[in-house]
Amino acid sequence: MKRVGAFLQIAPALQPALLSAVLVSLPAAQAQDLGAYRELGHALSRAQSVRPTDVGAALIELDRAEGVFAVLRPSLRTPPLSSSIQGALDQARAALARTPTDLEAQTLYAQALLRHALYTQTLQDLLQADVDTGPRLNQLAQDFGLNAADTAALRRAGQFGQPEIAAALLQQAAARQTVAVLAPWQSGAAALSRDEAYLRLTQASGWYLHLAELTGAPDAATYSASLNQVAQGNLAGSAQSVRQLHSTALQLQQSLRDQLAAAQSSAEKPAVPQRETPGAPGGQAQATAAQATSSVIVVPAIPEHPSATAPTVGSPARTPGGSAPNITAIYATLARALAAAGSQDQAAAQSALSQAAQAVDTLPTGLQGQATTELAAHLHSLSKRSWIEPSDIAAEIMQLRELEKQAQSAPRAGTAAPQVHALTTRLWSGQIQALAFLLLTALLPLPFYFKFQALGHQKGEWALIVTGIGMLVIPAFTEGLTILFSWLGNALGIPLLEHAALLSMRHSPLGHLLWWLFTLIGILLMTAGFYQLSCRRKQVALAKARWTSARSQVTTEEAAPPEPQSDKLTRWTQPVRWPGTKPTDDT
Repeated sequence: MKRVGAFLQIAPALQPALLSAVLVSLPAAQAQDLGAYRELGHALSRAQSVRPTDVGAALIELDRAEGVFAVLRPSLRTPPLSSSIQGALDQARAALARTPTDLEAQTLYAQALLRHALYTQTLQDLLQADVDTGPRLNQLAQDFGLNAADTAALRRAGQFGQPEIAAALLQQAAARQTVAVLAPWQSGAAALSRDEAYLRLTQASGWYLHLAELTGAPDAATYSASLNQVAQGNLAGSAQSVRQLHSTALQLQQSLRDQLAAAQSSAEKPAVPQRETPGAPGGQAQATAAQATSSVIVVPAIPEHPSATAPTVGSPARTPGGSAPNITAIYATLARALAAAGSQDQAAAQSALSQAAQAVDTLPTGLQGQATTELAAHLHSLSKRSWIEPSDIAAEIMQLRELEKQAQSAPRAGTAAPQVHALTTRLWSGQIQALAFLLLTALLPLPFYFKFQALGHQKGEWALIVTGIGMLVIPAFTEGLTILFSWLGNALGIPLLEHAALLSMRHSPLGHLLWWLFTLIGILLMTAGFYQLSCRRKQVALAKARWTSARSQVTTEEAAPPEPQSDKLTRWTQPVRWPGTKPTDDT
């Protein structure tokens, strides 16, 4: 691959001939789908953000990323680079079973590969006058973090067909990003944690993709070795090499600044757009497939128990027998099986489990043992089931994780939690869960039936209470129905019924939300019903208290002694004086 600036040293008389050869060798231009490019980047970012709290949501985002990449892939003109992106997505799936930092590193590098594909293909298309590169240049300016002045210069380079200026602008931004990411090592990386150093070096490896063809750039093995050391936790051992990478990025940044100034000064002479005078990246844009992926590395996983020393890339000390790639591949296969089971694609899940079982059988001798044999047997048995639940695959992933710990010679002693969890998961397998929910579906109508038989149809507060209880049990009842319909669809070959399990409330975020809503509504209804009952009881108690008080008062009055009758007798024994008569002496 030609270095940036090399074309500027070629005699001007040779440039038209080289340009003709370049244009003949160019494949048919096919603009990348920027909508799919952005959606893929957003899906990977969302997977990063939700992984610490919800592994299932992260898996859904990775599934979405796979689907979007299937749309984007036909527009990528470099098959090896396309395969590298697919490999990075597979590594991200495998990282789901490890730490959130592992997943973030893999998705960061996948986004860097996507950016590199857009960068390379856009530089190629700058040499063709009939290709509109404006939207892609705007996207690259945003991805590379260009300021307003550099963005305007990049747009002008696209309008005037100057790939040498466009490449120098973007590569200068990549060098600047590398310098910023690696800056903590220059002042001492003691304050950095292993995870932060690991993520920073992964980002630097992604920016290195755009700088690898420059004269004086380090080779990919340097980044890979440093990243491997940091992943193992050997920050002190990697500090010197990372500081050297930082110094090299600074030198490249200065060199690119000088080349950009020279290219811009020479490009100010023509007054009209000219596609016939490409600069240095004309040859650069025509990188072969092998050259386009020569700077791609494999981001290593972070071991759960880092060793005291960090071996170099490919050292068997990391995992005995060179088993790390084998176990990583099994992780990726099980992740695909988990995604297929979650989407109720039983055939794909069975196929992936069969592949994982074969991969476990072929693990190196250092990993062979009773645990490996049991894992392979379980995977073979699981792949033959007609119905596979995601929880079944989760148990096998946990067993594989135990094997990985053994491979790293760092078993977790003194705890039986993984074994207990694996045993419980296998006893409470997917088929047992399905039968249990079918049993609930069959039994749940009985208490409501006998309630109506005993108490009849009630209104008011008791209706609220019964409805609330019904809302609480609806999710379990519905879960059994979806399982029943899925089994019938699988047995009868009816796709509509077979995919009824997609409505499962146990395996999807929407189902979790609905379960929560039903539970909330049920609790509120029961609370309202019992509150009305309590108010009614208070009213009855108050009325009873008033009635008791009134009755006691009446009883007291009836029991009081009679009034004396002497006054009444005296009053009626007085002589009657008729009107118009004089009183007598007797009166």
